[in-house]
Amino acid sequence: MGTMDTITQGLFGAAVAQVGFRDRIGRETGWVAAWCAASPDLDVFTSRVMDALGRDYPLSHLVYHRGVSHSLLAIPVIALLFAGPWWIIRRGIARRQAAGNLQDQSGAPPPFWLLYLCCFLAAATHGLLDAFTSYGTQLLWPITRTRYAWDSIPIIDLFITPLFIIGLIACYVIRRLPMRRRQLAASSVAAASLLLVMGYIGTGRVMHDRAIHRAMTTLGDAERQTVLQADAYPAIGHIFLWRVVIETPDEWIATRVHHFSRDLPTDDEQSRVAKQAGSPWIRRATTVPEYSIYDWFAAGRLRPVYAHDESSGLHVVLFHDMRYAAGTSGVESLWPLAVEMNADGRILSVHRTHPRRDGDFGTFVAMVWQDMWTP
Repeated sequence: MGTMDTITQGLFGAAVAQVGFRDRIGRETGWVAAWCAASPDLDVFTSRVMDALGRDYPLSHLVYHRGVSHSLLAIPVIALLFAGPWWIIRRGIARRQAAGNLQDQSGAPPPFWLLYLCCFLAAATHGLLDAFTSYGTQLLWPITRTRYAWDSIPIIDLFITPLFIIGLIACYVIRRLPMRRRQLAASSVAAASLLLVMGYIGTGRVMHDRAIHRAMTTLGDAERQTVLQADAYPAIGHIFLWRVVIETPDEWIATRVHHFSRDLPTDDEQSRVAKQAGSPWIRRATTVPEYSIYDWFAAGRLRPVYAHDESSGLHVVLFHDMRYAAGTSGVESLWPLAVEMNADGRILSVHRTHPRRDGDFGTFVAMVWQDMWTP
């Protein structure tokens, strides 16, 4: 999974449209804003287009996604692409109504600046929301290709999406009630849902810091003094379950921290694996272009593992992205980069692997669900 889900992105844009725009523009405002907010995720098709044009690029789906379309500098362009046609259509409808002298004329079309502002704010929500996940977003492309990841919310969250849905349904119902100032009431409800989401995201950042602190307290004094880096990543579902990854000079440590529990993580909720240092096969594997891209994508959180396949004679190096694992405290990543070499060190294959899960997909989902709610 590589993005805050597109449905939630669209709901965010629709919620923004309810605050001061919908009542001044018209019923379609929420739909236009939703499409505008979700549209940056169309970049998932960029790699396929480039491949069709014969421009093969290593790990292109990682390079192009959350790139150009997610940059803050692209927001004015995205807003124009939606506001321009929208304004032309609304102006054309108003002219036809005036020419036909219809009884239900809606008057002059909304000014272009109002439509553009609505689209601008809707488009702005996408990259910023994605940056609060752990996947990384190129917010300042092309000034810098740095992937900003603020590790505050998971890529799929069970609280943010319902908050938007409830808020939008409430707005719909309120606008149809025979009450005074129902437009103001609907806008207030939408604003409240936005404030709740922003408060939830802020709480996620607090949970992030607390998760690292709780994991660090389980280390010995000597280990705490030699920690190279400690990061916390929200697990799928909500901001109360975290995966903490600690790197020391000699090993990697992955710890499960659940904020529903007051107890410190136990040994059963922690995995340790020693580093493989000084392997010439690992050094050779780091020379492939895909490694540089994957290291950039993973923000430097790669754990190399060398293995010799006796049956085929191949030398294989796996680069594990330590941000994501099948289990919260696991050390085996979901999609490691595999570099296969022959005995002479010649690169034979470079690809991302997809390890098989034990059981079917339903079983896997059930395990994730149980992990989510078990303190």
